[in-house]
Amino acid sequence: MFLAFVLALTSCKEEQLNRSAFECYSELKGLRRWHYVVDAPVMVQMSGGLIIGTQLKPQNSDVKWGACNLPGQFMRDSLAIYVTGYFLTSDDLAVMNLTPLPFEVTSAKLR
Repeated sequence: MFLAFVLALTSCKEEQLNRSAFECYSELKGLRRWHYVVDAPVMVQMSGGLIIGTQLKPQNSDVKWGACNLPGQFMRDSLAIYVTGYFLTSDDLAVMNLTPLPFEVTSAKLR
């Protein structure tokens, strides 16, 4: 019985955010992980103009994701990769229209 209780508690535990996620989205208060994604097919887009940085364009959507913590070897425009990671949320997002969606990459591999 005790073992089942301990397993239940540890399975509900939310993983800690990487420090890089706080740095990427420093303007958001109460940042936390929300939805976990595994091996999502995306295209890397290097943005330019007024928005500087890297974004991820999912294969079946026009809504771009942030590329927080994307390893440097994958920062090439139009590179097709798979990413695993977390969408991030915050109480601040309830009143913000934020594009790209905050996303923390935990791993990436070539498609």
